Amino acid sequence: MKYQILSILSVLFAATSANPARTTNQQDISSIINTLPQDPNGIIQLGTDGVLRSLDSENQVMAYFPLDGQQISDFNTNFFPASQQASLTQTYQGVDGRSVTDNNQIYNPSQDTLPVMQASASASASAMAMSMSMSMGQNAQATGLAGGRVPVPDTCANVGCTSHNTCYQTGCSSCLRSGNMAVGFCH
Repeated sequence: MKYQILSILSVLFAATSANPARTTNQQDISSIINTLPQDPNGIIQLGTDGVLRSLDSENQVMAYFPLDGQQISDFNTNFFPASQQASLTQTYQGVDGRSVTDNNQIYNPSQDTLPVMQASASASASAMAMSMSMSMGQNAQATGLAGGRVPVPDTCANVGCTSHNTCYQTGCSSCLRSGNMAVGFCH
């Protein structure tokens, strides 16, 4: 009995030390996204200054969260396609949103920091084309060699979007955009 308890405790201890807890300044990026208020016609945008902003339909900042370098990397790696990674890595090299302390920069960022989303008609068409293209590619991959269906991981990340509404219609929760991307991707 004593041996069993010690075995269980050693397994639990090994599991917790293998996955160190993040400190409060290193909050999980999904938790941060989920706490930001969202306008259904807006988006969540990571500006090139490292500040994650929730924008309304008029591109006005509703809320923000300054990200550290690791959170910026997590955001870009977890929510955007591999084809975007080299550009995003270059854009955010050495950026730390916690250094942004000027309220004017936070609430009225320059167009270089926070580019305006494409006009909705052309952006919606681009987002739809991108989603369809990615979906077709995944459907071809999902059939596999044996012809059986394989579940496609995280369908939301493959849906291009211009607002949260686009994502809501596909069962996803947010439209995310980073840097100078023409359109966002659902989360």
